[in-house]
Amino acid sequence: MNTWIDESHSTVSAVPLPANHRADRGLRLMDLVLALLACGPLLVPALLLLAVGRLRSQRLVGRYNAVFKRWHFEFPDSTLGRWLQGSGLAQLPTVWSILKGDMAWVGPQAHAADGELDCHPALATLRPGWVSIWQLQQRTAVHFGTELESDLRYARVRGVRHDAGVLLRSALTLWMAAPRAADQERVCIGDVEFDNVDMRQALERISRMLDGNRTQQVSFVNPACINIAAGNRAYRRVLARAALVLPDGIGVKIAADVMRSPLRQNVNGTDLFPRLCDVLEARGARLFLLGGQAGVAQKVARVVRKHWPRLRVVGVRDGFFSLAEEGEVAAQVRASGADIVLVARGVPMQDLFIDRHLHQLGVKVAMGVGGLFDFVSGRIDRAPRWMRDSGLEWIYRLMQEPSRMWRRYIIGNFTFLLRVGLQRLGLRASATD
Repeated sequence: MNTWIDESHSTVSAVPLPANHRADRGLRLMDLVLALLACGPLLVPALLLLAVGRLRSQRLVGRYNAVFKRWHFEFPDSTLGRWLQGSGLAQLPTVWSILKGDMAWVGPQAHAADGELDCHPALATLRPGWVSIWQLQQRTAVHFGTELESDLRYARVRGVRHDAGVLLRSALTLWMAAPRAADQERVCIGDVEFDNVDMRQALERISRMLDGNRTQQVSFVNPACINIAAGNRAYRRVLARAALVLPDGIGVKIAADVMRSPLRQNVNGTDLFPRLCDVLEARGARLFLLGGQAGVAQKVARVVRKHWPRLRVVGVRDGFFSLAEEGEVAAQVRASGADIVLVARGVPMQDLFIDRHLHQLGVKVAMGVGGLFDFVSGRIDRAPRWMRDSGLEWIYRLMQEPSRMWRRYIIGNFTFLLRVGLQRLGLRASATD
């Protein structure tokens, strides 16, 4: 339960790992078998590509800081050449490097041998991979932390079964747009504008709000939120007034790619929560938990006190109260002296509540967090890490509660993508209210 909190909250040791010869032999055998199987199907495409481009080599750092050459195709600067380059076909000769043992199918990302060679000691025995966990996380915009942390985690779990799964997940995400530089500060999807920030920038923005002298609202938008906003004018206006609106989910990432406005990161509330608690604990901030079913907020408070003992939870209350009771609830939050309140009542109820009582809550930050409390409390399990890295968390949620989620994820996702497609073609204008 709550293993995703432990994953986000734990540090990764940088000491060299003990040798795992069994894993090394199994992975090398897998590399050879897959490379030999790939040689036949790839031979004809490689010869055709050789007629279009030229073979070039690049010096890379391998095991024990040894330098090796990886061959690749270089294509002319033409429409066809740029398409071939973007398709990944330029890297087909990498199979030769895998056969030779300079590289593996899966491993830490290979880096150019420029200047001083300094392989991290914990990764020194690993072959660089054609595919890496870090690259996979970048493609799905959940590359939180650093590349080194990602590589160190891989080094501890690698094996034939694990690496085969990574290859499969990489194949499933090939259709997604490759990572590109994000230069837009605000992105509009459907009728909602959100802030295009990464996790670090989002935490910095929230920290500055905590230093301010007025209450500010933070909201998250996922495809379901954008669908709701299309038919709910009040909700659209609340999101337009919010101080910070963050992208939540692989659907928003895909939509941003379609609109040619790539995301910096998928700053979803569930991954932000443990990092936010780190910030709040360091500041000695006071937290109020409002929402969820009876008893759920109390369980969240126990989780917070276990992982962040210096973070003060100054109030809890469930999310079942009427419109007539909202004033009383706002007064309870104010009386607690909280610096930040997390409101988990679902969209758009939570955001409308915050907007109506923004200046009565007495906090610096009021954040709508949807179903976060259910995950933190353990009432609902979060998807395994491999599904989150692959952008498949929504499938896990659908499998958990098909009778409740099918409309949101089947009909809702189709409606969302249709809306985005029409917007991209210029056949649908965003609401201007």
